[in-house]
Amino acid sequence: MGEKATRRPTEPAPTPRPFTGQPLGVAQRGIGQCEDAIATQRRTLEQCRLFKNRTAEATTLINLGNSLSEMEQFDEAIAVREESLAIGRALEEPLIQAQALDNLGVDLRLTGRTGDAVKAHTEAVSMLRDSGQQHLQAAALANLAGALWMAREFQKAVTAGRTSVELYRDLGNRYGEAGALVNLGLCLQSARQPHEAAGHLLRARELYREAGKKRSEGQTLSRLGGVLMECGRGGEAVGALHDATALLARAGDRKGEADALTLLIAALEEAGESESLISALVRAVAANREVGNDEALAHQLYSLGLHLYEAGGFEAAVEPLTESAMLADQINDHEAETEALAILGMALADAGRTDEAIQTLKQASETHLKAGEAGDAETTASAMAHAALGNVLSESQRFHEAMQVLERAVATYHELGDANGEANALTWLGLALGETGRLIDAANAHGRAATRYNSLADKEGTAGALSNLSSILMAMGRREEAFRVLLRASALWSAGDKP
Repeated sequence: MGEKATRRPTEPAPTPRPFTGQPLGVAQRGIGQCEDAIATQRRTLEQCRLFKNRTAEATTLINLGNSLSEMEQFDEAIAVREESLAIGRALEEPLIQAQALDNLGVDLRLTGRTGDAVKAHTEAVSMLRDSGQQHLQAAALANLAGALWMAREFQKAVTAGRTSVELYRDLGNRYGEAGALVNLGLCLQSARQPHEAAGHLLRARELYREAGKKRSEGQTLSRLGGVLMECGRGGEAVGALHDATALLARAGDRKGEADALTLLIAALEEAGESESLISALVRAVAANREVGNDEALAHQLYSLGLHLYEAGGFEAAVEPLTESAMLADQINDHEAETEALAILGMALADAGRTDEAIQTLKQASETHLKAGEAGDAETTASAMAHAALGNVLSESQRFHEAMQVLERAVATYHELGDANGEANALTWLGLALGETGRLIDAANAHGRAATRYNSLADKEGTAGALSNLSSILMAMGRREEAFRVLLRASALWSAGDKP
């Protein structure tokens, strides 16, 4: 669910004097010395078995499992949990059984065994219900909510999450309540109740701020930003995500900062704040580069290059788009590579670097073939590359080459059912055909483009295509027909408040 599953050091049961390693192991894990904790707990386990203290052995196994899980050694952790559970059952100790089951459920969930995790947490909650151990019960309910969330049983997850929040609140455990509120918020979001989710996340943020937990506050604000976007509260989402990135940067959580920046970028795009958007993209690129997330880095570099290109920064767009294409190639995401190369080619063309643009766009139009037989089919990205290449070739007066690739683009867009892409490619094809004197074919292309734009209720596109058709008809000597078509275009421009 984004948050790490609830874990806690288990308080050791009363033991004879020789078992001093047990609290030491818990303390070592608490300060991040998990390898030392594992070694200490293994020695303690030997002592427990030597003295035949089964209760201490079960408790030590629980703590050892926590340390192994923290080190992501999940298979061994699960085996240790099951051993502690078996001892608890043999001793008929419900508290040991419940703790073993709850921790077992966490590891099962982290290894994808969601159904088994739900069963383990459900049994743990049942055993703790009348135990008087409300802290353990609240934590087990939070874990059950997480497992149910992963199982996509969102309403059941919400029910468990609500009870967990209430228990922590009754106990006066504000930090525990904050974590439970975050989990409840995420469950409500998945259950399509974002407005209530936002309220719980706001309360969790307040509790973390009061406790001085900057990293947790930042993570909560990041989640809140996503929920606020779903609520249509874009301005508040931008504010929350700005605060989240600042808090996570101060806390040194670069991955969390990168994730929050990704959400901030989406919120800024929705709000149309282009200057702030480019600044956020630059920060996201730096954060993802530092954490080594190549997939996210490739995407953010592409977005940065695209927005620089759209803002008229053609030369500035070249570097991020080049790196994005290289990274996409390295991670075998050839669709993303094709998209980056296509925009790169367009940026090079608009920067006046025509030969480089043509070479790049030719490369882009064939990149999908890298995937082998499964990737031989044309894609939207390769069609875009063909269309852009045809446009650049036309502007370079290489009309016959342009027509070949534009016809390919039109066919691909048509096959993919992309009416807008097909209309754009037909427009460029019509212009190239007109330049070479193939007026009948040009008129046909512009007429088809107008039909495609009209099917999309794109008045401006339809008017432009009709205007092009009118010019071709005039060149063909069909003046009255050309005038009627131009009147239709003018009417559409007027309807769309076009000059």
